Amino acid sequence: MLNLRDLLQEMIEKKASDLHITAGVPPMLRVDGVMHATSHPVVTPEFSRQIAYSVLTDEQQK
Repeated sequence: MLNLRDLLQEMIEKKASDLHITAGVPPMLRVDGVMHATSHPVVTPEFSRQIAYSVLTDEQQK
């Protein structure tokens, strides 16, 4: 299953400056100012929540 670490690794490999995770579209990378869709599946609301919660403390999640 795709996770934040995999997406960050892809950013490094492709020299992307930004990662956009939005439900309803595949993860997007900004490379040299241009947005590119990754080859990953469309992000679900649950996956976007999982990614957000993975970097938040329990208190921040409330």
